[in-house]
Amino acid sequence: MKLKLKLVMELEIKFGSYQFCVPMAFFPDYSKHGVAADAFPYDFKYSLTVESTNKLQSIVLPEKATLASQSDDGLQAVVEGSERVKNVVLFWRTSEMLKPHLLLAKDEEKQEVAVSASLVPTFEPPNPQDDELEVLENEEPEVTDWSGDDKHYIFLVDQSGSMGGPRIKKAKEALKIFIRSLPADCRFSICSFGTRFTWMKSLIGNDVIPYDEDHQEVVLNRIAKFDADHGGTDILTPIRQAQNLNSWLEGDEEGSTVEKRIFVLTDGQCGSKNAIF
Repeated sequence: MKLKLKLVMELEIKFGSYQFCVPMAFFPDYSKHGVAADAFPYDFKYSLTVESTNKLQSIVLPEKATLASQSDDGLQAVVEGSERVKNVVLFWRTSEMLKPHLLLAKDEEKQEVAVSASLVPTFEPPNPQDDELEVLENEEPEVTDWSGDDKHYIFLVDQSGSMGGPRIKKAKEALKIFIRSLPADCRFSICSFGTRFTWMKSLIGNDVIPYDEDHQEVVLNRIAKFDADHGGTDILTPIRQAQNLNSWLEGDEEGSTVEKRIFVLTDGQCGSKNAIF
């Protein structure tokens, strides 16, 4: 008997790389039913083909797997394995994956334009791309240890009435991804705005929150409770508040400087656009 599995799944992004994982649960394991592991021997092998629209920069092979082939243009790689392992986990990066992409479609008849933006949240500076494909074996992809101790990230989140339904849900999901992606030792602030404004407080009551384990879980739980309950939309006032917000944290050295970066999560339905832009 030959068993073929076809899996359709959304790729996760971990350690700044795409991740494809086939867990051991998909493979026969008769020992769970009290049968000796070698009572029903079977052959096992797999072949994974990675096809990309952008050049592959690096690939991390699953345990006991090999890189069987790669195309001359760097857009395809084939990975093969013939030994059973706990999980078949494959990581890869492309030369363009950390760059934002904008897709545009135009309806000439209706004179309408649809735009879709996609990005991988990262606060790391871009690194030069190598021409050669880097091949690693059974290890987590390396992520640059980049300190954010001189960075203050400020997130302004639109919680006005127009953000109701799926909009506020997407805004919360995006904000959670940003928070999980912040560099170590940085500081951040979150302001919920509408016609009223709420600055999220740290565990000691400050508007500036240190990025550490104690705060991360608390902040993510608070974000989950966000709702479109702040009335109308006034973006200009929180932007001005963010510009004037003191970035100081206890323990900062006297005379040290902090770079402030402001992100606005909104559906764009607001007044005073001329004043903002």
